[in-house]
Amino acid sequence: NAALSAFNQAKINVEKNPENLSAQYMLAATASQIGSIEDEINALEKSLSLSGGDARIKSQLAEALTRQAGGQVTKAASS
Repeated sequence: NAALSAFNQAKINVEKNPENLSAQYMLAATASQIGSIEDEINALEKSLSLSGGDARIKSQLAEALTRQAGGQVTKAASS
């Protein structure tokens, strides 16, 4: 329940300030904790955009896309 509470708070923070990199990144992290892959990927994509292409975020996005595909490295993940 703590992870779900953190995710819900992160969603509120993003709704208040969707252009905040820290808020988006926290949403991705908490979504990962509760297994909400779609929310995680969306937040990582937004974080990547806001960061100007940070390599660490890009790597996390590739990992999330690979998990979404059941461990298969997709074309999107390899990009």
